[in-house]
Amino acid sequence: MEVSAKDVMKLRQATGAGMMDCKKALAESGGSFDEAMDYLRKKGLKTAEKRADRDANEGKVVAVISADGRQGALLELNSETDFVSGTEDFRSFAQACASQVLAHNPADGDALMALAHPGADGTLGDTLNTLVGKLGEKIGVRRFSRVEIPAGEQGVVQSYIHLGDKHGVMLHATCGKADTASNDSFKELVNDLCLQIVAYGAKAVDRDGLDLALIEKELELYREITRNEGKPEAMIDKIAEGKLNKFVNEVTLLGQTFVKDDKATVQQHINSVGKSLGDTLVVKGFSSFVIGE
Repeated sequence: MEVSAKDVMKLRQATGAGMMDCKKALAESGGSFDEAMDYLRKKGLKTAEKRADRDANEGKVVAVISADGRQGALLELNSETDFVSGTEDFRSFAQACASQVLAHNPADGDALMALAHPGADGTLGDTLNTLVGKLGEKIGVRRFSRVEIPAGEQGVVQSYIHLGDKHGVMLHATCGKADTASNDSFKELVNDLCLQIVAYGAKAVDRDGLDLALIEKELELYREITRNEGKPEAMIDKIAEGKLNKFVNEVTLLGQTFVKDDKATVQQHINSVGKSLGDTLVVKGFSSFVIGE
């Protein structure tokens, strides 16, 4: 059938698909706009299936924090190339996904994709399939995290997205008083801790958050190193424990040297800010997503 240029342009504006794809979709659908939309969605799904085994190691990390600062979501959306992750469609979809994580706390990626896409027809999964068809690359949510300050507790959730959107951090901390939660010094501290994680790459808040297998592996390694240095057998465990403690301080947030004051650890700086506010400040946890890691 004959397809008008006006209809092709209308479908292109609605879907972002190529001109020839829109023309073919309308022809295959007998000129029906809705059926042509479905046709392009199905085409996007087929494209996604064809690209399922492709590597998607580029992308963006995005964060959404609630207006009251008590809830937050961090999400990593991957693509095959930087070019695609730099498009407005990609960025907008990443933000929509993070917003729905914040609003609904889905159990996993499948549950997230089954949620409605606010301001669009269909689910996030439908939009994803359309996006894959339009941009021609494998695209997918790799991981996400959601946190909130429990009811009855005081605290704040903050995030920091590093330049290029390749590394994002979200951290939540609690305090004892409502006044502290809204205090600029407390908020500045939490922001600084996010920057600290980006700069020094902490693996956990403290030793308790580290994988026990990692600790045991490192301890055994230090025993072997100490033994090879010819130290007395009776001293090996003590020396190895000392080296392990140094390692733990290097990879845990509270044990690291504070990024803005090399004479204090992060824990010491937290204590100092807490003292100035007359409150006890506690880092409850953080998420750190780096594209490709």
